[in-house]
Amino acid sequence: MCSLWALERSDARKRAQRNDQSYKQSLSYKNTKGQSSVKNFGQLVQHLFNHKTYHRGQVSTLLSQENVDVGVTDLLLEIPESSMQ
Repeated sequence: MCSLWALERSDARKRAQRNDQSYKQSLSYKNTKGQSSVKNFGQLVQHLFNHKTYHRGQVSTLLSQENVDVGVTDLLLEIPESSMQ
């Protein structure tokens, strides 16, 4: 599970470095059925992380039910303190 949290921290850093304008752009894509869509990129990113969190919770629950110690699952505790600017 430690590598999962390392990826989460890496994702958070990458998101923080993004320019706000990029989140306001539209993104066109095709779903797994080949249907085309054009949606707001920022809202798609928000959906991606919400959906990922949902599944992370499912995995954590299943492991806990099998008495597997999943360790710290609160990402807030894994985010390092930063200095005020």
